[in-house]
Amino acid sequence: MKKFIVFAVSLSLIICFAGCGNRNQNVVNEVTDPLENIIDGKDVSEGNMKFYIGDREIPVVWEDNESVCALMEAVSEHEITVKMSMYSNNEQVGPLGRSYVSSDVQMTTHNGDIVLYNSSNIVVFYGSNTWAYTKLGKMQLSENEVTELLAHGDVVVKLA
Repeated sequence: MKKFIVFAVSLSLIICFAGCGNRNQNVVNEVTDPLENIIDGKDVSEGNMKFYIGDREIPVVWEDNESVCALMEAVSEHEITVKMSMYSNNEQVGPLGRSYVSSDVQMTTHNGDIVLYNSSNIVVFYGSNTWAYTKLGKMQLSENEVTELLAHGDVVVKLA
């Protein structure tokens, strides 16, 4: 009987871990093992995908999810330039030119957040909003720097 219980528990654990295999949902800065930063052969912690507002490169901590992987794959083929428009006195939004995989969840965004909206638009926040988005990343700038970059007219962002 004891062997059967050990076998059943072991089998359950194997099935559980096998089902979790490829679902990386951790934020990059929470990963402690450097090998866990690899997504489909790309190291997201090393900033293979660069983010620019105008000509200024902005440091970003990218999320570890399928949407970021898809954007990184697209950027490896060609850079993406997006003409953004101010919206609702708290964000800049612009079309990516195609749809990307998304996993929208209801969230409250904050200054510096970068999200995917409706699978085909990128939104960069200099305020906050509550809506269903897929989080892509967070700019590593002060709130004042983000607001100064985004709150004074339409901008162009580039993913390279």
